[in-house]
Amino acid sequence: MLKKISIIGAGNLTQALLYSIDNSPLKMDINLYDKDKKKKVFASQKKWKFFTKVGKEIASSDIIILAVKPNQYKNVCSDIRQEVIKETVIVSLMAGVKIKDLKAQLPSQSNVLRVMTNINAKYNNAISSIYFDKSFKKTRIPSLIKFFSMFGGVRVLKKESDIDKATALIGSGPAYFIYFSESMIEIFQSFGFTKNESAELVSELFYGTALLCKQDNRSFEKIKKSVVSKGGTTEAALQKLDRLKTKKILKESIKDAYVKAKSLGRGK
Repeated sequence: MLKKISIIGAGNLTQALLYSIDNSPLKMDINLYDKDKKKKVFASQKKWKFFTKVGKEIASSDIIILAVKPNQYKNVCSDIRQEVIKETVIVSLMAGVKIKDLKAQLPSQSNVLRVMTNINAKYNNAISSIYFDKSFKKTRIPSLIKFFSMFGGVRVLKKESDIDKATALIGSGPAYFIYFSESMIEIFQSFGFTKNESAELVSELFYGTALLCKQDNRSFEKIKKSVVSKGGTTEAALQKLDRLKTKKILKESIKDAYVKAKSLGRGK
């Protein structure tokens, strides 16, 4: 099992992962790196080691997780290049940056994989999509799948291009859900509920419905039909959503996220 982990970048996704790790029974030695000295407060609360610069201590890591913005990958690779040994596993959480581009900045025998997960990892409900290229050392794969299983479900992808799809659909997915939730909260408020009441009602509504969909054996379509009565209120609302081409708007919006994911590695 992986015992020593170094994470470069202490943003929201990293904090979600670390929250889950901290609340697991596993004991891990964690090094956290970020140029922002203010992030030290987050690390010191959990007795993790915090650094603003990469040093020799990173060489003993079982895995190094790169969780920085895509346009920073060359600088980060330059920082760790001298410390990486061939046994080290490099995990990239960066959108758009291909494995071949990472390897071009690292020692040639580096074991590099790409992972796309999301902030639902905080409470072990993420979906982590993983891609290993053909050169990745096969004996290392089971421990990495087990590690990311801590955070929720794991999918091993056959094509690296599918990581860009996972970025647009799953990495960004929680934001789409919350965007729709915020819209519903505003609608509840327009009906006279307070902001707190609206937020609580929407949270319970969405949580309960998600749980139903997760546990019910029926398809989404059949569950939806169980709510819709011919000529009723629900039908009226859904027909209006169809007339407004809501699904088309959503699809086009997520396509824009997909296009952006593909371009990030090229610095666009």
